[in-house]
This record gives sequence, structure tokens and C-alpha cells, in this order.
Amino acid sequence: MPRTSRFSVGPLTAGLIGLLGTLGMVLWLRDRHRLRQLSPTARDYLWMNRAAWLLGIRFPASWTSMERARHLAALAPEMAETMWQIAERYAAVRFGRRSLPPGSAPRGWWFIFLFYALRRRLRSALAWRPSTLRSRTLPTSPPFAR
Repeated sequence: MPRTSRFSVGPLTAGLIGLLGTLGMVLWLRDRHRLRQLSPTARDYLWMNRAAWLLGIRFPASWTSMERARHLAALAPEMAETMWQIAERYAAVRFGRRSLPPGSAPRGWWFIFLFYALRRRLRSALAWRPSTLRSRTLPTSPPFAR
């Protein structure tokens, strides 16, 4: 006779997932609240660093905002001007006690930066593969051309 368990796994799993979802929502709301308290310049700089973290880039703590911007601009040259602008504005507000340089980062810039940076990383990672794959697996001409 098979042994039955006392506890049903389904409700226990659903409760655990609900608890983790609630914890995630609370942490997200707390982060949103903290972001709203920052100035737009500090918020852009924070998102610049978060985008780098999402790409797996870990900056040394001793790097300045301009060094970070230079590194990220090399990763996504299409966004170089935006990276420089964010770093310049952050340095002016945080350390310079001077008025802000004119202009601001475009809305949604970090999403565009992630796109360009990921595209460049994928291209460099797959740079050696297309010729190898083409010669081994892909036909050089379509099958109907024979």
C-alpha cells in the first residue's frame, strides 16, 4: 500500500511563490521610493551604473564618473555622447557646486544603451563563428540553384 504524505505540495508551493512575489514587490516599491527622492541627474547616473551591472561590468570603486562613462562609451559608441553628458552633469552637481550644463539625457536612454551594448557584445562573441559555421554546416548556395 503506497504511503501518502500529510501535506499537499501544491498549496505549499503556491504559498512560497506568493511570499516571494510579495517580498519582491515590497523591495521594488522601496527602490522606487528611493529613486524618486534623487535628483534627475543622480537618477541618470544611478541607471548608468545599473545598466553596466546588468551587462556584467563591475567598476572599481576608485573610478570617477568620467572614467565610467569612457568605459561605457567604448562599449556602445552610438551612446557615447549620452554617457559623457550624464557623467558631466553628475560631476557638476555632485562635486562642482556649479550650475548644470545645458541639456539632459533622452528619456529611456538606458534601454537603448543596453540594446547597443548587448548587440556589440554578441557580435564580438560570435565574430569567429560565422565563417566556421558557413564552411561546415551551411550550404554556399541555395539547394534549388543546382
